[in-house]
Amino acid sequence: MLKPLFENVDTDKSGALDSNEIYALFENLGITASRKQVLKIIRDVDPNGDDQIDFDEFCTIIGNNSSSTSKGANGISFAGIIDRMKNSGPPMVWRSDKLGKGLSIDANSITGTAGKDEYGVALMTFLPKDGGEKPDGAWLSIKQWTEATCLLEVEKMGGDAFIGIAGSNFKARTEDGQWDIPLGKSADQPGMAPWVAVQLMTGDVYKKGKVDPGIKLGSPGKGAKEGDRIAFEINMHLQTLTLTCLRLQKSADEDAAPDWKEEMKIELDNLPPELCVAVSLGNNADAAVKPTTLRVVGSWCQKTAKAVVEQDAAGYGTQSGVTDKAEAAMIAASQASGA
Repeated sequence: MLKPLFENVDTDKSGALDSNEIYALFENLGITASRKQVLKIIRDVDPNGDDQIDFDEFCTIIGNNSSSTSKGANGISFAGIIDRMKNSGPPMVWRSDKLGKGLSIDANSITGTAGKDEYGVALMTFLPKDGGEKPDGAWLSIKQWTEATCLLEVEKMGGDAFIGIAGSNFKARTEDGQWDIPLGKSADQPGMAPWVAVQLMTGDVYKKGKVDPGIKLGSPGKGAKEGDRIAFEINMHLQTLTLTCLRLQKSADEDAAPDWKEEMKIELDNLPPELCVAVSLGNNADAAVKPTTLRVVGSWCQKTAKAVVEQDAAGYGTQSGVTDKAEAAMIAASQASGA
């Protein structure tokens, strides 16, 4: 049971998991962590101090559930990461049947070439459980997938880009029936404004088509930029969304592995009952020279019973002294999905 899991992470087949392989696992699951955080997680559970985890150590860690160690990145322990890996649902993918003007899909990447003042909209949902190659249209909801993470990278920023989440009533169509609106700037078009969208170039956050002046994602006044990553963390039971902007770190060492650090984070609640990740790309002054491209680095989802979340929240509040029920629920849900 554990051997296939170990071998799946041990990509170089060395018989031990190093920090690069565990970092790649974090990425594949859409979890944000710096290389320093990943190394700390390894050292918290590595008994012989060689900064690697062999199969025997792997089995011991999973068997103990690493309950007495530091929780590491985002409150998740090494055992919790493996648990997420074991229980993960299908990945998020771009839907080719929900693809707007000037957009093209290549594996995990989507590229926008719409010209000045033009946009194309795209949605992301999940592959079927049976391993089919086309998305089955499953949305995040308490009846389907209840928790999810998704990590997007801004590979090219030739024009403008909006990213966010849209409810199941989202239409995104003009009179011509095209998916060609800028997410966020469509409050005057009923049913066409997503629940929330971030304009990457400015960092402005639009809620139901109107800018919220109290929150911003990215560097103050600058937004996100090329090379940044945007992480989604969604919990449908708690009705919460966390969006994190991660900045690629500069290094004097040309051979150093790339690393990202949290730049800014926003937290939102009261989500729509059914939703999916949505993007719109466009407004390229010269798309032939430099289009806009987003890449899905990784994603994860699972279905969790609400009773489990509520029970864990109650237990956490009792044990830790946290008296605010919402805070206890959020912490407990995070631990339930990968503690």
